[in-house]
Amino acid sequence: MMARLAVDPRAMTRLCTVLEDELGHSLAFAVEAAKIAANETGQGRIDLSGIERGLFAPVSGQALAATLAGHRAALRRAALETLALAGQPPQAVDEVILVGGSSLMQLVRDEMRALLPDATHRDAAAFTAVVDGLAIAAARP
Repeated sequence: MMARLAVDPRAMTRLCTVLEDELGHSLAFAVEAAKIAANETGQGRIDLSGIERGLFAPVSGQALAATLAGHRAALRRAALETLALAGQPPQAVDEVILVGGSSLMQLVRDEMRALLPDATHRDAAAFTAVVDGLAIAAARP
């Protein structure tokens, strides 16, 4: 019924397929894979063939950067606030350790290098560092 009355019946049918076949997680994983590819190679593709045969959506690194651009300023503000709370100027930071999946995004790397150009930047357990820290904290009496 909804599909027949929809402004775009084909899109509504796709939505019904996602809901009825419980494809939400599959869709989220497809988006994540495309985001990673776009970040790493400049071009990704959201595979939507589970919803409709041959359906996909391209994702460019440029489009990803444009979509995330508004978050760049928020990231900079958060980093500067952290430095202020620590009572340290950006020049005092000699090492930046990037952890968490978001740290793999080029925007995060670029912004941290711009804010802290004299620091050494390195990666450490991008996907497990936060959980490792929580486990260490939980083990303490």
